[in-house]
Amino acid sequence: MTALKYFRRFFSISLFVSTGLLLCANSSLADTSSSSQAIVNKCSAQGYAQLKLTNNVIVNGSFESPQIHGWSVFRRIKGWRTVSGPGIEIQADKVAGTPFHGLQHAELDSDANSVVEQMVLTQPLNDYCLVFAYSPRPDVGLESEGLRVWVNKKAVHEIKRSGLDLSDTQWEVVFVRIKTTASRKPTSLRFEPLGNSDSMGVYLDGVEMYAIRD
Repeated sequence: MTALKYFRRFFSISLFVSTGLLLCANSSLADTSSSSQAIVNKCSAQGYAQLKLTNNVIVNGSFESPQIHGWSVFRRIKGWRTVSGPGIEIQADKVAGTPFHGLQHAELDSDANSVVEQMVLTQPLNDYCLVFAYSPRPDVGLESEGLRVWVNKKAVHEIKRSGLDLSDTQWEVVFVRIKTTASRKPTSLRFEPLGNSDSMGVYLDGVEMYAIRD
């Protein structure tokens, strides 16, 4: 299934999405000039098809590597490393919910809450659109859910929803516009779980990042 197809699939399966939720989440970083507004609009559901014309700079954003059965916890996988906590839990075979894309997804509260990071190869002083899919873990309350996103150690987005009434995952696609620094070093992208550290928490899948072109 191509990325564009799974994005379309999201609209048919999610009951939680509205136009307001899908607009660029980090609007506070944008100014009110017409040129800036044009960039912000591209970091949205409406601009997704145009974003796909550029290269996705995220590695293993759907957590398909390594291929597993059931679930396993890793300190490192292709593209990602654990910054704190016991490790990244990869789930397969719909062991505790249906993935957003592909056959696998990540849970960030494995044996305990774990922060994961990818060092992304980006160009300095460029606008990028970060796209990811979030779901609370089904049948788990708000106290164990929640996700914070960090870019170069700066918090850029938070999301928190209860999964208590869910029998399966309910994925929400989030768009966040970011601007890289003048440094030529890779950009640090981190995902931090916010709920109780109790081995049942937030799900992450479909992480992508695209340069925004005028």
